[in-house]
Amino acid sequence: MAYTNRQLRNIANVICEHYRLCRRKMESLEKQNAVALNMDDYRDALNYVTTIDRTLQDCSNDTRLIITQGFLNNGDPGWYDSYYSRNTYYRLRKKAVSEFLNGLRV
Repeated sequence: MAYTNRQLRNIANVICEHYRLCRRKMESLEKQNAVALNMDDYRDALNYVTTIDRTLQDCSNDTRLIITQGFLNNGDPGWYDSYYSRNTYYRLRKKAVSEFLNGLRV
């Protein structure tokens, strides 16, 4: 079954939302000096964050920028205006989501 572009973006959104949650969990445990007490949770979160970061390193520059700014940072909806035209952005976003998700396949 082939997924639509919207479904692929939704999958990427869920992955990136979990990434943000893991980052917050790690930061919280570090600030509370509670890493040693919650080592399993911390290690799981770290593994997830590391996997996403490593996948992004393997992606093209455009994909890295689009996934980071548009999905991971959950930033301003018009962030891409200073980088791309609207048509170029939508074309590259489709490619970026596909490249990112393919990079996560094992």
